[in-house]
Amino acid sequence: MSYTEIQRQIFNLSASFDFIKKAIKKLDERIDYQQTIKELNSLSDRELADIGIGRGDIVRIAKGGSRD
Repeated sequence: MSYTEIQRQIFNLSASFDFIKKAIKKLDERIDYQQTIKELNSLSDRELADIGIGRGDIVRIAKGGSRD
């Protein structure tokens, strides 16, 4: 196997790892999103009001949005 072929295989392996890292990051973000929605939905309307959000804000907040 030539040096160039080895470099090509290393590059392909690196690209595969990058894909896997991105997929894991997206999965982690999705889990955080779902957990945030679950926790906020478990609060009463009064508790939500105490922290300054309405029930209709939950999805936006879980996505990391702001009111601005």
